[in-house]
Amino acid sequence: MFGNNVIALGSGIQNADSLHDTETTLFQYSIPNLESVEINGYSVNTLGTEMALPGETALLDPAGNRYFVADTANELVRFSYQTQESNDEDDGNPTSGQFATAVIDHGKAPADGRYEYAIKIEAQDAIKPSYTVLLQDNKVHAVRSESGVEAYAFFEPATLSASNWVLASETSSQIMVKANAPADQLSLSVVNPDLALYDGQDPEQVDVNGEQIEVSIYSRAWRYKLSQPVSSRFTVKGEWKLEGNNSQVTTKVESGNTQVTVTTVDAIPQAFNLIKS
Repeated sequence: MFGNNVIALGSGIQNADSLHDTETTLFQYSIPNLESVEINGYSVNTLGTEMALPGETALLDPAGNRYFVADTANELVRFSYQTQESNDEDDGNPTSGQFATAVIDHGKAPADGRYEYAIKIEAQDAIKPSYTVLLQDNKVHAVRSESGVEAYAFFEPATLSASNWVLASETSSQIMVKANAPADQLSLSVVNPDLALYDGQDPEQVDVNGEQIEVSIYSRAWRYKLSQPVSSRFTVKGEWKLEGNNSQVTTKVESGNTQVTVTTVDAIPQAFNLIKS
């Protein structure tokens, strides 16, 4: 997230269900008073409206958030503005309500679905946020904002070639880097979002074939445990050292680049600066 702009990327979306569409929800908004939704510049507030939108799509939800969906292969944006029927979660009685819904449709049994979209929160204009996708695969998603801030979500160890600052990560981690003029100081925010309530894989969350199964978190003994410290280890381009004191951050220069180790707990980010060595 850069300011009030959210950049959302998805990759490697797969599902063996060949009977139902796999979808990524953009929004589902209650419209009891037929609140308008804007789609590609046109206002919609007629119940029964359904649209399949190919290519780049822009939407404005009733809360004032603008969505800019990139053209991703043949995956359509589907929009509906209608009365939905369901059952009450407590007693199962039939209920209904009016909703405006927008989803990205990845189709039935997708093998490698993906998406890319930006959200301008409480948008004051209709200008699409400017950003560059540095990498979008199953190991890492990385984006550079118009102002040069780089954000990385590492799902597993990976290397990058297109980034200005982070060259690689040895661990799952989320990293944001901003260069401060005159480029002799970097501001970083780093976290591993794993609460580390338990180690490895909970054997009761997989079946005999090793497939993930759904179990209630309320039945897990580890939900009462405290979060444990976890470390993020990554490489920053160039030779840097820690500015000031932070016992949770260490740096080491190797082969002209800097190895950084950051310890976090409770999924709370560590914010710190690096300066030129």
